[in-house]
Amino acid sequence: MERKGRQRPGNRGLQRGDSTHPRYARAFASRCGVWLIKGDNDRAIVDCNEAIRLDPQNAKFVHNRGLVWRRKGDYDRAIADYNEAIRLNPQDANTFNGRGVAWKFKGDYDRAIADYNEAIRLNPQGSSAFYNRAGRMARQGRR
Repeated sequence: MERKGRQRPGNRGLQRGDSTHPRYARAFASRCGVWLIKGDNDRAIVDCNEAIRLDPQNAKFVHNRGLVWRRKGDYDRAIADYNEAIRLNPQDANTFNGRGVAWKFKGDYDRAIADYNEAIRLNPQGSSAFYNRAGRMARQGRR
């Protein structure tokens, strides 16, 4: 049991940002998610970058950084990250849906719908892509 006010050695390294061991990648990715929830996108990017540096083949880490770029309104960077995440894991419906949202915000509705369709094909039980596709098609007067 730890004493109050004391940190485990690994936590100190993470807080200082000097941890280079790959096992810290998940910790940086988790903290990226916390910053994202708190709305601190700049800090989220820093931690997502560090997670990706430590584990560059982790599609989820790249996907999450794409989400942060999208929330910051940098849709080109978001799409680039989603493209990389899809290259790393082409079966992730959430990444196709996320990229579709980025295309929508860029005004490229055909690409958005194509990504929503792929997300639905990969995960027919998922509701987000159905919702996003239906909304976009209704706005275009398509059925």
